[in-house]
Amino acid sequence: MPMNSHLPVRLKAETKFKKVLIMQQFKNGDRVVFLGDSIIGCSRIATLTAECYHRLFPDRKVYFFNCGAAGGDTVFGLKILEEDVFACNPTHVVLAYGTNDSWRWCLNDRRHKERYDLLKEKYHLFKENLQKLCKIITDKGINLILCTPLPYDEYTTKETDALKGGYALLAEYANTVREVAKDQNIPFCDIYEGIVEIMQNQDENIFSSDRIHPTEHGGYLMTKIFLNSQGIDIGEEKPLPEYIQKWHTAVCDFRKLYTAENMLKLGADKPVAERIKKAKEILENPNTSEWYLSLAKNYLKNKETQTETLKHITKLYEQTVLEQEI
Repeated sequence: MPMNSHLPVRLKAETKFKKVLIMQQFKNGDRVVFLGDSIIGCSRIATLTAECYHRLFPDRKVYFFNCGAAGGDTVFGLKILEEDVFACNPTHVVLAYGTNDSWRWCLNDRRHKERYDLLKEKYHLFKENLQKLCKIITDKGINLILCTPLPYDEYTTKETDALKGGYALLAEYANTVREVAKDQNIPFCDIYEGIVEIMQNQDENIFSSDRIHPTEHGGYLMTKIFLNSQGIDIGEEKPLPEYIQKWHTAVCDFRKLYTAENMLKLGADKPVAERIKKAKEILENPNTSEWYLSLAKNYLKNKETQTETLKHITKLYEQTVLEQEI
């Protein structure tokens, strides 16, 4: 039996909001921030988009920045806009939230009324926060692109049990993004619908075992859908060129700062001194898990030099990507 043979007949996303702005290609001098959760952070969409633009349009110097953070949601996104996103001086922000906003893990809660009330509360909070993010970003004159979240991989056979109702839950969040994009006249990319269409073709390697995060192949497909929305063909899937891998690795290391901000609940909107103090307290707590200890250690080592590190990564991008001859 094919892995996806028991997908529901109505798997394709019910897209009610087709009349939205078409995405324009990025121009010479543009600075593009990808903002979202770990799916943005680990899917390589920023890296693959940078590689594709440099390969296909070597005359355009477009800067790309990855502002994805593990565990991120719209609540966290609002907190880090000033320090993290606007510090990159973006001309464009590509915004992709919804997966963690959905609180999908509550689907396992057997207290049906409490579960329903909480999921409903989180859904309305997501829409409210998404609208706030859109307003803050566009009020600064920054071009905004909204992306629908990935679907939840409920119907393939994996070693991890699926959350019943996960697919339908994320479908509602995707529709909310479409609705906000239409209402606010914002360009958007329907990654959700694009991935669903590929799932119908029995692609077995889009999601990792947790049914949420994309594999490297899934990240390639996300990027392909995104670039297709700009009328760009990314070409065949292949390993990252060595020249761009160095920049990608540096970016991933840098993003651990914001994973720590979020996971350790340091208060991303608080003064840096307060966050550092809290990280030290976590480090000194004998009950702190090994993973949290590693996050706290990395945070304390690198937070105070964050501005210099960002400048270094930008310079590295210029040297290893923009100046690389194709």
